[in-house]
Amino acid sequence: MYTNIKIFSSKRITIISLILTIYFFVSCQPDIDKITLNQTNLELNVNETFQLKAVNEPKKASQIVEWVSSKPNIAVVNDNGLVKAISPGECEIKAIANDKEAICKVFINSKTFKVNEVEFKMITVEGGTFIMGTNSDEAFEDEKIPHEVTLSTYYIGETEVTQALWNAVMGNIPTQINTSVSDLKGENRPIFFVSWNDICNTNGFLDKLNTILADKLPIGYSFALPTEAQWEYAARGGKYSQNYKYSGSDNIDEVAWYINNTGGKGSKDVKTKMPNELGIYDMSGNAGEWCYDWYHPYYYHNSEKVDPTGPDEGSDRTNRNGGFRAKATGCAVWSRFYDPPTTADDFISFRLALVKSK
Repeated sequence: MYTNIKIFSSKRITIISLILTIYFFVSCQPDIDKITLNQTNLELNVNETFQLKAVNEPKKASQIVEWVSSKPNIAVVNDNGLVKAISPGECEIKAIANDKEAICKVFINSKTFKVNEVEFKMITVEGGTFIMGTNSDEAFEDEKIPHEVTLSTYYIGETEVTQALWNAVMGNIPTQINTSVSDLKGENRPIFFVSWNDICNTNGFLDKLNTILADKLPIGYSFALPTEAQWEYAARGGKYSQNYKYSGSDNIDEVAWYINNTGGKGSKDVKTKMPNELGIYDMSGNAGEWCYDWYHPYYYHNSEKVDPTGPDEGSDRTNRNGGFRAKATGCAVWSRFYDPPTTADDFISFRLALVKSK
């Protein structure tokens, strides 16, 4: 009997000692002063994964880290910090312990470039087949020829080329921006008063940008103007398209700066409206955008079916996207415009494409 009492007492003492040991161990752990991640900016493609790791400072701090995604529809993270890209866009992954946190910005299907401290992003547009053009009663005759087009994978600018980027590449901005009766000036606004020739000719913007970033580009790729087909496919949302009338919505005010909300007085900073399905901004409204192709009103009748580049010759170059003075119909994803390649005005800007060199 006494033996049993001794055994029971011994076990109870052992358990109490263990509890006290754990209590003192936990209570003596220092609080976290800082969390550091092994990556603070992350570029992934859809379905790609990356293992984030969090380091507590001081290292003896052992509080459990909680992982949280700001937009689980864009990227998810598990309890161990493994990130998986779900769909195009950007979000933040947070590592949290007590009241401390660290943030990793995640960009899905994009590449970031920098020229003289000015950053810009190119969005991956995965190749696919779509119907270009429309049957809408609102469309003009040169837009009313729906036809199937298949495109190879390419990249397109997240935004129009800004005045900051133009200045970083060319060393100045057109003086007309400062003197125009329209309100256009701002480093984060689209560039204006640049012709197709200013962009594409020898020693033009594209020539200089490709030279500056030659060692940063994917092998075999170079910057160019998008073709009409590349522009429209990206505006429609590529393989993630929801078949919206405007780029990213059927509600134009969600995605576009146009006559009804600008009064036609001037442009706005890029990325101040919602993006489309690919995470691209301002493909409806804010500024017209030069495309590579020559214009012909009946080109859709005999357009190439795979990676079309437009007619072989012409007098006008195409441009897309109604700008800040456009009515809603001019901001639809199928809308087409055209001007001589020497035109440089307060209506037409451009966005970049990154394509396989020919």
